Amino acid sequence: MVYTLTVNPSLDYIVKTDIVPNTLNRSSEDVLYPGGKGINVSVMLTRLGCKNTAIVPIAGQTGVMLKDMLHRLVNAEYVFLDKGMTRINMKALGKNGETEINGKGINVCLDDLKRPLDHITPEDILVISGSFTDYSLIDKIVDYVQTDRIVYDIPHIEYALTHRPFVLKPNFSELEEYFGGEIQKDEVEKYAQRLLELGCRNVLISMGADGAYFCNKNFAFYLQAPQGRCINSIGSGDSMLAGLLYGIANSMPVENTVKLAVCCGSATAFTQYIATKEEVDILAAQI
Repeated sequence: MVYTLTVNPSLDYIVKTDIVPNTLNRSSEDVLYPGGKGINVSVMLTRLGCKNTAIVPIAGQTGVMLKDMLHRLVNAEYVFLDKGMTRINMKALGKNGETEINGKGINVCLDDLKRPLDHITPEDILVISGSFTDYSLIDKIVDYVQTDRIVYDIPHIEYALTHRPFVLKPNFSELEEYFGGEIQKDEVEKYAQRLLELGCRNVLISMGADGAYFCNKNFAFYLQAPQGRCINSIGSGDSMLAGLLYGIANSMPVENTVKLAVCCGSATAFTQYIATKEEVDILAAQI
């Protein structure tokens, strides 16, 4: 069983407009989606047919809206907080690229999470992903849960490395930030191996249009992403991680698992929201 934890979920408000500073900007199109990296992983896993549960703290009227939006998308266990409000993240897509404004969000403590975390057994996989208002919460969660099969997809790699991650999934910019400098594409293998030396058991590096690199002590794979038009990059890395976890949960060969991961990430980038299984299958047939 896979559990995903998103401690700071959101409503993602996406608009199409060309941002001009110091003036009124109007959108030509807008849409509202449930947001949060763990939630995205759960949506993709559900669409692949993998049993999972999303642990989702919510607060305020925006939290109620998020719960309503997730009703048909995932199996979720909600933690209702009586202070604050679930944040709204805004992303503007225009000719000048993507502009993002993320809300601060809610404060969560370990006591809030104990009830859903108590369901996790040593055989289960827990995905800890997204941003934290207090990263010390990660240490408390890891000490509390019964499993050591913990997957990390968080902005600051250093908070994961102290716990010998089952899977660490940084993107390219997070890799550069942790190692403190610009990294060339042909250097990814070297830095991924360094993460293994630092205690990671599996490393998946998402590289956007350049695909992904995966390694553990027995295998190392680079897979180029299939070609297509990027419509919305939100959730593509999360979908990639979901594909990897689906393969692990179903004991698929490593080669097929990495292929599925890349196809899930690309399929989501080529659509407006999280890709369907049919869209993933179409890309998989092309590789």
